[in-house]
Amino acid sequence: MARTPPDLDELVEHWMLLKDEQALVSGKCGATRLGFAVLLKFYTQYGWFPWGSCRVGGVLGLYALTGRTVEYRRA
Repeated sequence: MARTPPDLDELVEHWMLLKDEQALVSGKCGATRLGFAVLLKFYTQYGWFPWGSCRVGGVLGLYALTGRTVEYRRA
C-alpha cells in the first residue's frame, strides 16, 4: 500500500529544527549541515539512522551514508 505524502503540518512537526537542534546544526558547514540536520530529524522521528538514501526520499541522494563522516555523525 502506498503511503500518502505528508501535509504541511506533518512536515513542520517532524522536520522543523527546534532551537537546541539549530544550535547543533549551526556548528556544521556546507553540505554536511543539511545531511546532519536530516540525520538528526530522521533519528528523532524513527529512533534509528537511515542506511540508504531511499529511506529519506531523495533528500540525501548526494550525502554519503557510508564512511567515516557519517559514522561520526551517527555517534
